[in-house]
Amino acid sequence: MRDVWFDKAIALEKLGKYEKAIKHYTAILVVDQHNQTAYHNKGVALEKLGRHDEAAKCFDEERWRKEMDAAEVSRRELLFERVWSRIIKNEGKLFKTKTGVVFSYRITKTKKSIIPQRRKNWRKDDSKPKGLIEKFPVYGEGDSISKTLVREALDIVPTEGPTELKILMDKRTDITPWITHLWGILHDERISKGVWFYNKQKKSDRL
Repeated sequence: MRDVWFDKAIALEKLGKYEKAIKHYTAILVVDQHNQTAYHNKGVALEKLGRHDEAAKCFDEERWRKEMDAAEVSRRELLFERVWSRIIKNEGKLFKTKTGVVFSYRITKTKKSIIPQRRKNWRKDDSKPKGLIEKFPVYGEGDSISKTLVREALDIVPTEGPTELKILMDKRTDITPWITHLWGILHDERISKGVWFYNKQKKSDRL
């Protein structure tokens, strides 16, 4: 709908119908208060009508939104770097999926991807005294999870489970092991501590 309003507003401006264009930009801003382009275009249309004080307010709002967005990007980047450093720090440790399946992961040499490691529940090792049972040995590896996917998921979590995370990430494939592993990593307190408050606050702002 916003795209339609934009198209109509721009068409009206080209016809010199600035008052009607302003109404469309105002309608856009009612549903999207962060739309910098709408503030700018509305300001330009107001200038055309000689309503300079109102135009100045729109331009001020546009500038303030840009500053806020820049600060948000910086804050998100700091949050991601904190989480990524925790992921690296906990390499090789045991994690659990939503259903309680134990796994671990390793970090690639480039430090740009996570490789989930499948683990067995136990193994009897006859080479050790009395056939010592080793818990959760690695028996295989799963699909890699890139830093890009971690960054994308971090902006969404917490979620109820991998299915919800997949839907919100708009992945058009069946649930695959990497999504269950990614959910398990990002919902582990060793990784998520101190993160959820910020994300929940963002979701509250969007609502």
